[in-house]
Amino acid sequence: LFVSCSGNLLNRNPSTPTSAGQTDDTATCVCIVCVRYRIISNHTFSTDIVKQHLRWKSSFSTNQSTMPSQAAITPLALPELRQRIVSFLGETQDLMAWDLIARDFANESDCQWGLLANDKYGISMDKGKAGWKLGVSFMKRPILAKMDEVGGAEAGEVLHGSPRLGTNQSLLALTCDDIMPSEEFGISDTTVFIWNATTLHKTSQSMSTPIRNFSAVVCGQQGCETVVTCNADQFCASRASQQQTLTYASILRQADIQNWNVRLNGNGAALLGFEKHLIVVTCGRIFLFDLNEKDTDGTHLVKLKLSRPVSGEEPMQNQGGRALVSSENISWDEDHNQFCFWDPNSNMICVWSYNGEDGSIHFVRSLSTARFTSGGATHNITVTLSENYIIASWPDNTMTVWNRNTGSLCHQSLCDVDEEEDRVDPDELIHPLVIIPVSGDLVVTTSHEGHALCFWNMAKGKMLKKHTDAFESFMSDELPNGCAPTSMVYLREELNTFVCTTCGGLVATWGFPASTEMKRKIKRRGQ
Repeated sequence: LFVSCSGNLLNRNPSTPTSAGQTDDTATCVCIVCVRYRIISNHTFSTDIVKQHLRWKSSFSTNQSTMPSQAAITPLALPELRQRIVSFLGETQDLMAWDLIARDFANESDCQWGLLANDKYGISMDKGKAGWKLGVSFMKRPILAKMDEVGGAEAGEVLHGSPRLGTNQSLLALTCDDIMPSEEFGISDTTVFIWNATTLHKTSQSMSTPIRNFSAVVCGQQGCETVVTCNADQFCASRASQQQTLTYASILRQADIQNWNVRLNGNGAALLGFEKHLIVVTCGRIFLFDLNEKDTDGTHLVKLKLSRPVSGEEPMQNQGGRALVSSENISWDEDHNQFCFWDPNSNMICVWSYNGEDGSIHFVRSLSTARFTSGGATHNITVTLSENYIIASWPDNTMTVWNRNTGSLCHQSLCDVDEEEDRVDPDELIHPLVIIPVSGDLVVTTSHEGHALCFWNMAKGKMLKKHTDAFESFMSDELPNGCAPTSMVYLREELNTFVCTTCGGLVATWGFPASTEMKRKIKRRGQ
């Protein structure tokens, strides 16, 4: 607005009288400057002072102090516009003051956007206006697409069990505990399907492992990724044609853990991967492995670095051979500085810190969950960390929120289904909610109603938006009520897209473009 008025002012002689009914441009500009100055610094200065410092100089002649009154008003090129604005502002003292005002305005503007985004969506304040755009994008209707093919075959014909996803933002890996073999496409019950996570091209590559796979993670640096899959007895690390398989019993022996029975649940161990390390939580312990990028024969793709009890304290040796149930869920915080999991053996949520440089881990805190698992539940429980909160979901369809720093209870009984009679019976719940931290205290969850996404501001314990577009777009005829979500990942780097899998082999993407360029990338997916 200021530049627009300046264009008129700089081409008009202020001494020229205005015709009846015309607005005095000089007064208009002075008003704009004064109002803007008050907004930024809460100070005012008189119109006379402003007029005293106005300089009407021609950018074409330093000797001419005014422009002819009949000069045509034409668009100005940017360099010329800058020169005229400098001429308009006049003395050095005024330029310095205006420069400070302009900088303060830009800084305060971004800060205010950050405050607004944090208050409304729970997004980190330091993201500024970009955080507001991100929050707004999640409230709009998503761009939905089905990933129809896996390894060249139709996904619904191949994936018969519970598909699981893993990603490091570079590669996206998908596996399933029940894959229908296909000789035509070279697919077996041990196949893992791989996509480029930055483009999500329709056609995936595939790799075969020595074990049947229940879940997968991707770890290692870009261009040298290691895909790790697991089942109830063992896990396998694969990189290109190199593979290494380890049983959980052998890991216990390496860590010198004696007289402990291994009794894992159906999903195997909880796996977590990062650039240099692999974390495995099983049998009441945390095992951290180094990734060996220089391995050439596949015998030492991963190497055990350390082992710690989940509670941070070594228990007394169990002479009776206590049977331990494996944790089935583990989650990073947004910055990968801490991770958390629920340990069914101690009935606690455990939070640990992680240093990606040296691979050290340290116990942070634990929270007892006995009051929420009084029925003896040992599965279908998930936990995650937002910026300020610890969030857990239970088999009764509800979520509980604690303060991450103090451990105090903040919200409980949160659920995306209002009426209790509409909720899934805990005994019939096959898969727990998936909870993913997006930014700050904004988290996204799957839904107990089926293939839907729910966005929550956990600072307020409030659901902001529930997207059920999949039912309208392509779910109604295929999986009306049996579309229980089994896994979900967030591709935050390039696409701002969630990839979700369900029972029955549906793999779908939910794109939330926060910019025009991102929208083009999402729409190009599959081409």
